[in-house]
Formats: sequence, C-alpha cells, structure tokens
Amino acid sequence: MAMNDEEVCLSPNSQKDFSMRALEAPHVLFADVRSTVEGRFLQMEQAHDRIRAEELAARLAAHTLN
Repeated sequence: MAMNDEEVCLSPNSQKDFSMRALEAPHVLFADVRSTVEGRFLQMEQAHDRIRAEELAARLAAHTLN
C-alpha cells in the first residue's frame, strides 16, 4: 500500500522544530508519533476490511450467478 501522497518531508526549519520538541518534551513527541502510527494502522485495517468485503461480495455474486 503506497502512501506517497501523505509522506512528510521536513524542511530544515521543521527539522529543527522537531529536534527541539524531542529535547524539550520527549514524552509529548512520543505521544504524537504513537498517535500518528496508530492512526495509520487504523487506516490500513479499514482499507483491508473494505477490500475483504468487496472480495466476499464478488464471491457471493459469482456463486449466486452459478
């Protein structure tokens, strides 16, 4: 699954901000990263569920037609 449209490229200024946040409040940064990862994982689960539902619907339709 490609997520190229959502990849984040940090500019030098945002890299500095990121580093400063990591130094000043690592627990907050960790919570932000964890939230982002959990959100991405949930998106992947939902996409997988949709694909699986479509596959099952196609199988049911093929079985019904036969």
